[in-house]
Amino acid sequence: MNPTLARGAVVLVRFDPAEGRESKKTRPAVVVSNNVACRHDTVVQVVPVTRLPDRELRPYESRCGSSSSGLAHPSRAVANQIRTVSRHRIGQRLGHLTPDEAKALDRALLIQLGFVAS
Repeated sequence: MNPTLARGAVVLVRFDPAEGRESKKTRPAVVVSNNVACRHDTVVQVVPVTRLPDRELRPYESRCGSSSSGLAHPSRAVANQIRTVSRHRIGQRLGHLTPDEAKALDRALLIQLGFVAS
Protein backbone atom coordinates (compact mmCIF):
# COMPACT_ATOMS: atom_id res chain seq x y z
CA MET A 1 0.00 0.00 0.00
CA ASN A 2 1.25 3.49 -0.86
CA PRO A 3 0.66 5.75 2.17
CA THR A 4 2.05 8.92 0.55
CA LEU A 5 -0.67 9.53 -2.03
CA ALA A 6 -1.95 13.04 -2.67
CA ARG A 7 -4.35 14.65 -5.12
CA GLY A 8 -2.55 15.28 -8.42
CA ALA A 9 -0.01 12.47 -7.98
CA VAL A 10 0.75 10.49 -11.13
CA VAL A 11 1.03 6.81 -10.24
CA LEU A 12 1.05 3.42 -11.93
CA VAL A 13 -2.25 1.56 -11.42
CA ARG A 14 -3.05 -2.09 -12.17
CA PHE A 15 -6.47 -1.80 -13.86
CA ASP A 16 -6.97 -5.47 -14.74
CA PRO A 17 -9.36 -7.15 -14.68
CA ALA A 18 -11.31 -4.77 -16.90
CA GLU A 19 -14.38 -5.21 -19.08
CA GLY A 20 -15.40 -3.73 -22.41
CA ARG A 21 -13.83 -0.34 -23.11
CA GLU A 22 -12.56 0.19 -19.54
CA SER A 23 -8.88 1.07 -19.18
CA LYS A 24 -6.84 -2.09 -19.08
CA LYS A 25 -3.40 -3.27 -17.92
CA THR A 26 -1.02 -1.34 -15.70
CA ARG A 27 -0.89 2.27 -16.78
CA PRO A 28 -0.34 5.74 -15.36
CA ALA A 29 -3.23 7.49 -13.66
CA VAL A 30 -3.77 10.72 -11.75
CA VAL A 31 -5.07 10.56 -8.19
CA VAL A 32 -8.16 12.80 -7.93
CA SER A 33 -9.37 11.91 -4.42
CA ASN A 34 -9.14 14.73 -1.92
CA ASN A 35 -6.10 14.70 0.37
CA VAL A 36 -8.08 13.62 3.46
CA ALA A 37 -9.31 10.55 1.57
CA CYS A 38 -5.77 9.94 0.30
CA ARG A 39 -4.52 9.80 3.90
CA HIS A 40 -7.28 7.70 5.44
CA ASP A 41 -9.27 5.65 2.90
CA THR A 42 -8.37 2.21 1.58
CA VAL A 43 -9.70 3.19 -1.85
CA VAL A 44 -8.99 6.27 -3.98
CA GLN A 45 -10.34 7.75 -7.20
CA VAL A 46 -8.02 7.91 -10.18
CA VAL A 47 -8.22 9.07 -13.78
CA PRO A 48 -6.30 6.92 -16.28
CA VAL A 49 -3.69 8.49 -18.55
CA THR A 50 -2.95 7.51 -22.14
CA ARG A 51 -0.96 8.97 -25.04
CA LEU A 52 -2.27 11.99 -26.89
CA PRO A 53 -4.47 11.07 -29.86
CA ASP A 54 -4.14 12.41 -33.39
CA ARG A 55 -7.29 14.43 -32.88
CA GLU A 56 -8.55 17.33 -30.81
CA LEU A 57 -9.08 16.59 -27.12
CA ARG A 58 -12.64 15.91 -26.03
CA PRO A 59 -14.13 18.13 -23.30
CA TYR A 60 -13.65 15.36 -20.68
CA GLU A 61 -9.93 14.98 -21.51
CA SER A 62 -7.00 17.11 -20.40
CA ARG A 63 -3.35 17.34 -21.39
CA CYS A 64 -0.63 16.14 -19.06
CA GLY A 65 2.95 15.17 -19.55
CA SER A 66 5.03 17.97 -18.09
CA SER A 67 8.46 16.97 -16.84
CA SER A 68 7.14 16.93 -13.25
CA SER A 69 4.54 14.27 -14.18
CA GLY A 70 7.15 11.59 -14.80
CA LEU A 71 5.35 10.54 -17.98
CA ALA A 72 7.51 9.47 -20.92
CA HIS A 73 5.26 10.99 -23.60
CA PRO A 74 2.80 13.85 -24.04
CA SER A 75 -0.40 12.37 -22.68
CA ARG A 76 -4.04 12.96 -21.82
CA ALA A 77 -6.05 12.19 -18.69
CA VAL A 78 -9.40 10.66 -19.63
CA ALA A 79 -11.96 11.75 -17.04
CA ASN A 80 -14.70 9.59 -18.58
CA GLN A 81 -12.73 6.60 -17.24
CA ILE A 82 -12.62 7.74 -13.58
CA ARG A 83 -12.33 4.71 -11.29
CA THR A 84 -12.30 3.94 -7.62
CA VAL A 85 -9.44 1.53 -6.92
CA SER A 86 -7.98 -0.20 -3.92
CA ARG A 87 -4.67 1.22 -2.75
CA HIS A 88 -3.29 -2.28 -3.36
CA ARG A 89 -3.63 -1.65 -7.12
CA ILE A 90 -1.36 1.39 -6.92
CA GLY A 91 2.33 0.95 -7.61
CA GLN A 92 5.15 3.38 -8.26
CA ARG A 93 4.66 7.12 -7.99
CA LEU A 94 5.90 8.75 -11.21
CA GLY A 95 5.46 12.43 -10.38
CA HIS A 96 2.71 15.01 -10.08
CA LEU A 97 0.67 17.37 -12.25
CA THR A 98 1.57 21.03 -12.53
CA PRO A 99 -1.02 23.49 -11.15
CA ASP A 100 -2.18 24.25 -14.72
CA GLU A 101 -2.52 20.54 -15.54
CA ALA A 102 -4.44 19.95 -12.31
CA LYS A 103 -6.80 22.85 -13.10
CA ALA A 104 -7.44 21.46 -16.60
CA LEU A 105 -8.17 18.00 -15.17
CA ASP A 106 -10.53 19.50 -12.59
CA ARG A 107 -12.41 21.17 -15.45
CA ALA A 108 -12.58 17.90 -17.42
CA LEU A 109 -13.98 16.14 -14.33
CA LEU A 110 -16.62 18.84 -13.81
CA ILE A 111 -17.69 18.43 -17.44
CA GLN A 112 -17.70 14.62 -17.25
CA LEU A 113 -19.79 14.60 -14.06
CA GLY A 114 -22.24 17.17 -15.45
CA PHE A 115 -21.49 19.96 -12.97
CA VAL A 116 -20.66 22.40 -15.79
CA ALA A 117 -21.45 22.49 -19.50
CA SER A 118 -18.69 21.92 -22.03
